[in-house]
Amino acid sequence: LSLFYNSLTGSIPSELGLLINLDILRLPYNVLTGLIPSEMGLLPKLEHAYIYCMHGLSGSIPSEFGLLAQLIELELYDNGNLGGLIPSEFGSLSNLRVLALGHNYYLTGSIPTQLGLLSSNLHVLGLEQTQLSGTIPTELGALKSLGYLDLERTRLSGSIPSELGALGNLVELEISSSSFLEGTLPSELGQLTNLQKLFVHNLPEVTGSMPSEFGLLSSVNTIWLYNTPLISGSIPTELGALDNLVYIWSSNVGITGSIPSEFGLLSSTLGEMYLYDLSGLSGTIPTELGNLRLDYLWLNNNALTGPVPDFDFTYLKHLHLDNNMLTGTIAQCGSAEVKADCGGISPEVTCDCCSICLVDSTDVPSMTPTIFEVVSSQSPSESPTLNPSLSPSEVPSLSSSASPSFLPSSAPTVMPSLPPSNDPSVGATFSPTAAPISTPSSSPSQSPIGAPIASPTASPTSPVGLNSCLTHGGKDICNYVEGCSWRRVSGTCKPSLTHTECRALDGKKGRCKNKGCIWRNGTKKCVSRWK
Repeated sequence: LSLFYNSLTGSIPSELGLLINLDILRLPYNVLTGLIPSEMGLLPKLEHAYIYCMHGLSGSIPSEFGLLAQLIELELYDNGNLGGLIPSEFGSLSNLRVLALGHNYYLTGSIPTQLGLLSSNLHVLGLEQTQLSGTIPTELGALKSLGYLDLERTRLSGSIPSELGALGNLVELEISSSSFLEGTLPSELGQLTNLQKLFVHNLPEVTGSMPSEFGLLSSVNTIWLYNTPLISGSIPTELGALDNLVYIWSSNVGITGSIPSEFGLLSSTLGEMYLYDLSGLSGTIPTELGNLRLDYLWLNNNALTGPVPDFDFTYLKHLHLDNNMLTGTIAQCGSAEVKADCGGISPEVTCDCCSICLVDSTDVPSMTPTIFEVVSSQSPSESPTLNPSLSPSEVPSLSSSASPSFLPSSAPTVMPSLPPSNDPSVGATFSPTAAPISTPSSSPSQSPIGAPIASPTASPTSPVGLNSCLTHGGKDICNYVEGCSWRRVSGTCKPSLTHTECRALDGKKGRCKNKGCIWRNGTKKCVSRWK
């Protein structure tokens, strides 16, 4: 029974429970309201239940769903007011492969330990962006078939269990944006040899170092470890053995030491490296990085010294070296946007082709503000593009005060010699230490997260302007404003992509979510948040 995208209103009829031969039920993208009838637990042949993206649904998830012995997929995510507890009865659904309950901001209580009984078949467990609390059950380590585990933006506390290292079939792990998780990153995660994407970021209470065992993640292509300031120690040289690594991002953590020259071994794979806002990262830039076929290299706002190596600009699109103590000459830039400390009377770096030159604060009197000096073909009336749209790497470079958010508090401000910029990065907020599970005006203890401020079921009647979206500072507000969607990497609210643009990202969960689209775990489809 497929009834999705039909603008249906009213409640879900309890009479559906009489359809004893029903095996597939699709109800997404309607305007249905009220409770999910418990009578649906009487459908003995139901295998696939798709009841998502209906923000008028309320109440709790019926425990009677635990009677659906044939159930393979249960997708109940993104249903505005659906809440309550996850029924422990789900532990008896031995055929269940997909359990997607994310984006239900009123879902509370703990993760039932009984889910650990679904060891034979459960492949997808999505509990992201909920109010779930308590610890991560060690029993989840028994889910031998699990391929995707998403625990982003919850109120879970305690430590990340080492038992997750037993999930040998895990492909993607996201444990991020929680102010209550603590302890260290388990070295046992290095046993996940099938893992492709590892997201452990925005964890302000997690301590310790980046485990050297991460160098054993032979299949990993993406590592995000940022905004976790209590992580310390050096970057493991073992990461140079990750010959499938495409994308590494680490910023605003307590990492010290130097950039491993072993990264130069990744010349055939590594495309994006973001190691910035690391005040303890020192030493020289390894000459081996010049051999990499990088698209993006951000090394700004560190304590790097020595000469700038020769880079291969055949592929390089963005090179950010500013706010270091580097020396030497950048002789050619290709078509890349290059930022360096090449401005002022006595620049640290000589560069005639850089897009943006910054003035070292020691080069001018203390009363003279820092200057952004554009050394490209732009006319004086044009504003430089300080943060172009990256795919999938949208990282903000300016704070709402229009001064670089990465500069220390003692740094001079930006000279207002350029006209106000319309660039989306100007005005973007980025608060790495803020509790990521609440709106900017809310304290972490408030509940629920992000009450809707507009009906997300209606399509916008007119195009949404960039500036109107940028005024909404928090993800849980942005995603309920018609025509807007939250870009999770840049931390900004922008106009939503169209359905066609999102569908082009089918099968690419990370890019789909980065672009503010909605990822369907069961079908691996990427769809627009708005029709």
